[in-house]
Amino acid sequence: MSKVNIESLSPTRKRLVVPVSADSVKTAETKVVSAISRQAKIPGFREGKAPEAMVRSRYAQVISDELKREVISESYEKALVDAKLELCAVVDIENDDIAPGRNSVVTVTVDVYPQFTTPKYKELTVKLPKVGVDDKEITKTIDLIRGQRAQFTPVERAAQNGDYVRLGYHGTLDGKAVSEIAADKPMYGTQKNTWEEAGNHDYGIKAISEGVVGMKKGDKKTVTMEFTKDFAEAPALAGKKVSYDLEVFEVREKKMPELNEEFFKSVGVKDIEELKTQIKASLEQRAREDQEAAKRAQLSDALVGSVEFPLPESLEKGESQQILEEIIQENHSRGVSDDMIEQNEKELIASAKQAATKRVKLRLILREIAKAEKIEVSEDDFKRWIYNEAMSRQTTPEKIMKDLSGDRERMVNLTQALKLSKAMKIVIDSAKVEEAEKK
Repeated sequence: MSKVNIESLSPTRKRLVVPVSADSVKTAETKVVSAISRQAKIPGFREGKAPEAMVRSRYAQVISDELKREVISESYEKALVDAKLELCAVVDIENDDIAPGRNSVVTVTVDVYPQFTTPKYKELTVKLPKVGVDDKEITKTIDLIRGQRAQFTPVERAAQNGDYVRLGYHGTLDGKAVSEIAADKPMYGTQKNTWEEAGNHDYGIKAISEGVVGMKKGDKKTVTMEFTKDFAEAPALAGKKVSYDLEVFEVREKKMPELNEEFFKSVGVKDIEELKTQIKASLEQRAREDQEAAKRAQLSDALVGSVEFPLPESLEKGESQQILEEIIQENHSRGVSDDMIEQNEKELIASAKQAATKRVKLRLILREIAKAEKIEVSEDDFKRWIYNEAMSRQTTPEKIMKDLSGDRERMVNLTQALKLSKAMKIVIDSAKVEEAEKK
């Protein structure tokens, strides 16, 4: 095999032009014919004992196809070694007609991993709120539990703070329906029949929850919501004033249960003190989990922002497509129509690409960290993953192992994912935490 010619199409995409001599093709063909002959089943002959000429005649197309695969595989694998390239993905393969007795050329377009200096990843500083629970949070949680057991009685009067109001609303921005502008966030556009807690804007749209106060069944009103400039939930509305036409269908008064023996029994405690103790422990555990999630997010952002390098196009494109499919599936589950999704296609694609860029970049940085730390995946690592996966999917570890067996590509991907996870753990465990009071 002659010298490989490497064309650089981009920092991470290369075209390898590999000359293949007739002798190399002949050697590969001999190997292929020998392998097929050992398994050939031809009437009148024992398996593997048929004459070569007969095998060549009966399996001509199989031999031709296998010969191409063999030559192409050997060609680009040798080319990668000679060129000292780390293969990320094979993008395209072209070849002349590969046949015995003639020289040929195999052209392989590949994406390779980018080269960059591994950024500092140990002892990074993160700022996190202290884990703590005050009496106000406990009281609020008790009210939430009581609210889940509350009774809602229809009333004919105007809605007061704390009442639940059934209504419909339609948002417009400069005369255009918000449901078209922010199709992926239907709650900010149009709701034909929904419930709002009057005066409570912890969730939903503040102008609507406040606007229904004083309204009664059959009333209509228009309110205006001015979204903040940094409104991330629906970026298309950030800094904009949206008009909402409201119509109230029903008002219900919320009656909370008393904190008595019957209530305590219904939640599995003997008295208010035991309830407070359980709630405090639960809130503290959730706070610790939130702190860990925030820690991971800050460290991921720090790594991604610490170094610049080109991303392999195939990785970015594949990740972007996967995220886009997830976004579309989520919108379908929310009842968003295909027409609305199509109208916002450009925004959705841009959002998916932005998220994909961050994910791919983080994975490549963690890959370098794994190499620097010489991280390997042990049998115990696989066992833990299999057990956790079985618990998550509510199946048996044996079923997970059976699904994995024989799937080489999945095993390779799993091994890489476990390496990246261990690399991220090194980053997290070594981080310096600065705690601040909760806001």
